[in-house]
Amino acid sequence: MQIVRGLNDVGATEQHDLLERLPPETLGLGQIRNVSASGGAYVSLRDARTAAPCGLRRGAWKPGGVDTFEGRLQGGSEWWSAAVGEAQDGGWVRDAVERQVMRDIKVATNPLHGGRPAPFTEDSGHVRIGRIANWAGVLRLAARAGGWVLQPVAGRRPPHSAGIAELLSGIYAVGEQGEIWMERFLRGELPPEDQLAMAERFMTGPGSVEDLDLFFYD
Repeated sequence: MQIVRGLNDVGATEQHDLLERLPPETLGLGQIRNVSASGGAYVSLRDARTAAPCGLRRGAWKPGGVDTFEGRLQGGSEWWSAAVGEAQDGGWVRDAVERQVMRDIKVATNPLHGGRPAPFTEDSGHVRIGRIANWAGVLRLAARAGGWVLQPVAGRRPPHSAGIAELLSGIYAVGEQGEIWMERFLRGELPPEDQLAMAERFMTGPGSVEDLDLFFYD
């Protein structure tokens, strides 16, 4: 099994070059709204004027094209929520492999925040971004192990019958954003603080991806 070749399988620079060359209709993307991880209105969670440590330029990089942070966050929320809803309605009953894979994912992505709520502003930028980016590699391994295909979710509606592949794809969209941020971080740039905080809340805390196992009754 191979992960779909596309935006998920190229580096940030090549990804953005591809997006610049493709018209929006090619990707089948609709309107992208600014929303929080919980589906509410997009708000600034922290004063973006806070000085960045170590001489890093906060917000120096702004993503181009249609594959934006907001698109990933909204698409990710919709896709993993659709899978959870399908399971709670009885349309998707996890098999033994899916249950074990999800247990392994939980162990491998332990955020080690000590019960602190997001955003983790007292942690370094490297730690905060790494906590999100770690999800991407774990989910790629999980998808290969189970023979599932990770799909791009930004601007796309989840299929009617969602399951493990849609669940992992939704979370992967935000984890991969962490990888893009890490690549930029190592070149001297930090993501906007409000976006980083929203990604942290998507991944950690009550009702977040961190509590994923609590949403399943099988």
